[in-house]
Amino acid sequence: MHDPTGNCPLDLQEALARAGDDREFLRELVEMFLADVPARLEALRAALDAGDAREVAAAAHGIKGAAANLAAEGVRRVAFDLEMKGRNGELADAPAVLAALEEEIRGLADWAATF
Repeated sequence: MHDPTGNCPLDLQEALARAGDDREFLRELVEMFLADVPARLEALRAALDAGDAREVAAAAHGIKGAAANLAAEGVRRVAFDLEMKGRNGELADAPAVLAALEEEIRGLADWAATF
């Protein structure tokens, strides 16, 4: 999991500690997250399209928790922002935050492809 560009989207030390210092297990955890996240993003998009702030919060909360378990701070932070927008019923700029979340997830996927 060496990242020569220095653009690691994980707190690698923390992520490895959570994975028992097992790089292969961490790789599997990241792959599981990346396999699961498209369905979660689809639920989030559907909730946004429906203007369902409560469901936006719930869907973002799920992504936030999974990202936190991986120590993927960028994904966690943006998902938290989206969760709070849903909880507060403030969805006006939520599509832009969703786009930022998708970008963070793409960054994680791009990084994961290199280790």
